[in-house]
Formats: sequence, structure tokens, C-alpha cells
Amino acid sequence: RRSALFPLTAAVLWTGLEYLQTYLFTGFPWELAGYSQYQVLSVIQIARITGVYGVSFIVVLVNATLATTLIAAREGWPWKPPIRALAVTCLLCIAVVGYGWSAIAHTQRLESQTPPVRVAVVQGNMEQGMKWSPSQLQSTLDKYVILTRSTLSARPQFVVFPETAMTFFMENPIYRVYATQVRAFVEEIGVPLLTGALGYDPQDKTRIYNSAYLLVPRQGITAQYSKIHLVPFGEYLPLSFLFFWLRGLTMDVGVLTPGETLTVMPVPGADIRVGSVICYESIFPDLVRRFVDGGANVLVVMTNDAWFGDSSAPMQHFSMAVFRAVENGVPVIRAANTGVSGYISATGRMSGLTPLMAATSTIGEVYPGRDVSTFYTRYGDVFPILCVIGGLIAVIGGQRRRGGA
Repeated sequence: RRSALFPLTAAVLWTGLEYLQTYLFTGFPWELAGYSQYQVLSVIQIARITGVYGVSFIVVLVNATLATTLIAAREGWPWKPPIRALAVTCLLCIAVVGYGWSAIAHTQRLESQTPPVRVAVVQGNMEQGMKWSPSQLQSTLDKYVILTRSTLSARPQFVVFPETAMTFFMENPIYRVYATQVRAFVEEIGVPLLTGALGYDPQDKTRIYNSAYLLVPRQGITAQYSKIHLVPFGEYLPLSFLFFWLRGLTMDVGVLTPGETLTVMPVPGADIRVGSVICYESIFPDLVRRFVDGGANVLVVMTNDAWFGDSSAPMQHFSMAVFRAVENGVPVIRAANTGVSGYISATGRMSGLTPLMAATSTIGEVYPGRDVSTFYTRYGDVFPILCVIGGLIAVIGGQRRRGGA
């Protein structure tokens, strides 16, 4: 720890472990260290190259450098190693912030040349305990219709509902009466609608999906995306032969089937191509970037955070969507059942945020990406993979030194 390289080694190891956390045992990269900086826009632009992992690297590097310097001063270590570590860390921070300012200015120039799209997000605030009750189907639909009508005076070009806002099978004949009402409403307002609903395979009705449907006036359903990365113990039971006694956890929605195809949805009249990420998927950077790499110039995160109540988790979940916007250089529209809903620009600037636990709507403008993909969109997790390799080298080298001693 007296080496000038200790802070750098600590940052490499931490970042490598965060990357492993993203994928091991289905992965759970909730609130990695880098997410703590979601409001510091000049710092987080580095995510356009490194993903959120690069911001985690900087956070740990700064803290490890400060810790090393304070310990060295307290214990009378030689002063050169901590001074060198401070110099390297300061130079890296200056480079990161300088790049951030440049990236923000460049993105804002592109936005000034791009016609905005006016979007309405509707937040139904359906209580989780009642959400799936069959007796609530009509009242839920009516609520979303009323809230959407309240936005029409602002002339939205696109309307977005949250995850499973429609708690029925959109294309199942059994629920035709409700699906017909949704289609008729889209025809009436003349605005494309993206809504969450349940999907299924007509050839195998046991295959149930958590889906997003795009409905367009005079065309009906034009696109569907089914959630690929499901929530373990929430939407399906991993290793069910071991955890059979936990089957009650998924009783609200049953055991869902993962989707197989990333779908980019062109929205007529709005000049946007939407990648619709559903809830839990928004915390996986590589999955989200594949939508943009496939042609999406706007991301939609539709979610149901009612499970979290009025805790800090809904805002934590929102903060992670900020990085998906920055990493890919495209805006994010976030629609949450109980909040937080709102808009995130390609630089990470937040606007139109809704309060928690309120039935409401929000209107905002987004600037579609200009077909200029970021390094992270094109190449993905290069930086954290290098950190994993560097971490392994550091650990092996440390073991050899201890063995030699």
C-alpha cells in the first residue's frame, strides 16, 4: 500500500469486480460506485467511452489516493509515492472533466440542429396489490385514458405508458374488448402510443411475455418487444429444482418467458426510432447499448417501481437511466407506474420529473440522436474487461511477491 500504484490498482480491482457483479449468477449491477455521480455531468461524460465503469474507476481512484495520502502523512511514510499518486490522479481528473465539457458542448450543438419531439408520459400510480386484479382492468384502462386526455392540449407527438400499464394480453381474443378500446383511443387521439402489456405465443399459450407494444393510428400494433433479461425470483424462478419453495414470489405475474429479439420501433410522424427497455433491463449497460447499436435514436425505459413503495429505490433506479443516455449519446424517456417518470437528455440532464406515488403525467421534448454512435455503443465493455485482466495480473503478481518473500 505504500506504492504510488496502490490507488490505481485499487481502482482496477474494484472496477473489475463491478463488471463481474454485472454478469455472475444472472447479474445484479444495482448502484455501482459510478452512479453516485449521476448529477455531475462533466464527470460522467467519460461513460461515452467506458460505460458507467469508467466513472466507478475515477471515484475509487480519487478515494484511494486521498486515503493513501492521509495514511502516509499520519504514519510518516516516504512522501514521494503519495505525491506521485496525487499527481497522476489530478491529471486524470482534469482530463476527464475536460473531455466532459467538450462532449457536452458537442452534444448541445447537435441538439440545436435537431428538431425536438414532444412526448407525453403517463404515470398511472396503480397499487401493486390491486394492479393484477381482474376487477381492475376497466378502471385501469379508464385511468390511463383520462390522464392521457389531459396532455393533449400540449400536442404531444408520442405517448408513453409504463411497464404492464395494460394488465391484460394485448393480442389474446379473450381480452378483445379491452384491446379494442386501446386501439380506438389511439385512433381518436391520432398519436402513436407505446404501452407495456402482457404478450403470449399463440402456438404455446404457456409462454407469457412482459412486452412493449407500439400502436399507431390507422395501423394498429406495428411493433412488439418482449423483455429479454427477466428479474430472478420476481418474473421467473432460477434453478427451480432448488428454490421450488419460493414459487409464491412470482404469483403476481406468473413465470414469464424471456424474449429473444431486440426490437427497434420506428414511430411514424415523429422521426424517432425507439429502443424500449423494460424495467430491470435498464441497469445492464451492454444490453441497452445494443438497441442503439441496432438503430435506435431514442431510448424508452418503461418500469413498474411500485414494489419499492416510497423508498429511495425508485430514484436510484432513475439515476441509472441517466448513464444509459450518456453512454449511448441518445435521450431517454422514462415512464414509471408510481414514479419517477421524466426525461433525460443525451448529456444526462434531467427534466420533467414526476413525484412518487402520484397519478400524473409529464410533457417534455427530446432530441433524437444524430446517427453518431459513441465508442461505448460501438464496442461495449472494453474498459471493464481490461480492468478484469489488469486485476488478475495484479492479484497474481501480489501472490508471487508474497510467495517469494
